[in-house]
Amino acid sequence: MILSLLVAATAVTIFCFSAQNAKVSSAVSGQVTEWLLRAFRPGFADLSRGEQQALIAQYSHTTRKAAHFTEFLLLGLFLRLLLQWLRVKWKTGVSWALGTLYAVTDEFHQMAVSGRAAMARDVLIDSAGVLFGVLLAAGIGYLSRRKKRKAAGLPGDAEGKK
Repeated sequence: MILSLLVAATAVTIFCFSAQNAKVSSAVSGQVTEWLLRAFRPGFADLSRGEQQALIAQYSHTTRKAAHFTEFLLLGLFLRLLLQWLRVKWKTGVSWALGTLYAVTDEFHQMAVSGRAAMARDVLIDSAGVLFGVLLAAGIGYLSRRKKRKAAGLPGDAEGKK
């Protein structure tokens, strides 16, 4: 139940961010970028407001793309964990395909939002995020099964092979 809620919450969050018009979306990216620069770039607070704005403008695009990647990484992670819990066959491929399909539908959704557009590059970034999340979940599952087998004194790896 919790994993289903995490998948749904992540999908809804992605949908809500995609529903923001271009002006709002840019403002949010700018605010996040400014926060990151204040937190991680020494001397940022000492710069003039014009210099700060120039840096924010320089890094906002990167922040936006990193946010795309991260949102879809979480979606891939939660999808893979859910499908593992449900014991779905080919859970890695199915979760990557579902996450990528959601990335495609997300771009179509953005076409209906003022000032936004569908971009194939964003689907690639989102799909890479999904894949990273799926592989992270697969790795976590593998290590967990391996640890359980070792604790039980069973030979071989997590799949029972020697």
